[in-house]
Amino acid sequence: MLESILYSSVAWLVIGVAIAVVIYLDQKKHGEKGLLWPLVGFLLSLIGLLLWYMLVVRKRMVKAAEYPARPQYETPAYKFEKKEEAAPAAKHEAKKVVHQTEGAPRCPSCGTAISAHDLKCPGCGKELR
Repeated sequence: MLESILYSSVAWLVIGVAIAVVIYLDQKKHGEKGLLWPLVGFLLSLIGLLLWYMLVVRKRMVKAAEYPARPQYETPAYKFEKKEEAAPAAKHEAKKVVHQTEGAPRCPSCGTAISAHDLKCPGCGKELR
């Protein structure tokens, strides 16, 4: 009975020291200081290791993630066509295009479609009545 308690105590001590060393080396690798977690790992053994993993290592993983994530594609190179500059008004006034609507009454002078109620032509301004 006494031997089993002694062996259990020695096993608990060896496992605790191993866990404390693992935690200490990991903290040193990541530039963290302090002996709290190695002490917790030593005293609580596997439970301390589990606590350390859940509270420290997982937090490190979340902190290491980059937010917002960088896009995984290249931005396209846009090519814009050069628009023609607006021409002077004199060139456009030379000839007006009249769109004909079939069956509508027309102005006798310019051919613009008119309404039966129009008194003047909307295109040329000529008196219709």
